[in-house]
Amino acid sequence: MAATQQDQVIVTDIFPALKLIWREGLVPLKTHERDRFAADGTPEITDAFASWLSGHRTRTERRTRLGWAMRKLRSASIREYEVAFRAIDQGETVEQTTAWLNERCERNRIDFHYTLSDTLTIRAAALHKLLSWV
Repeated sequence: MAATQQDQVIVTDIFPALKLIWREGLVPLKTHERDRFAADGTPEITDAFASWLSGHRTRTERRTRLGWAMRKLRSASIREYEVAFRAIDQGETVEQTTAWLNERCERNRIDFHYTLSDTLTIRAAALHKLLSWV
């Protein structure tokens, strides 16, 4: 079954959002704790925010969860991991990833040719797994 234009838009639009989570960690999501108060009654700042103020960068929970999901994807399906990593970290388009997969097949003398539809299917499967794990 060939991928439709709508399928391609859905699969390719979510990866930039995952890339934002992947690159996350520069600015903490929370600045104050709701249930921790200083002696003067003001809310205490979070540990992540204190680290950010001091110049130390910490990973946010969503970033850590995505990293965990990517490691799980790598062990579950290496091909899906490679396609997802190239989309999230490298920012590649489906066409660029398809070309990379085909170049690798040629280089390794594997008699297989990936189509755009194949790459979209792999991307969709990777996305489904990542979103269920994150």
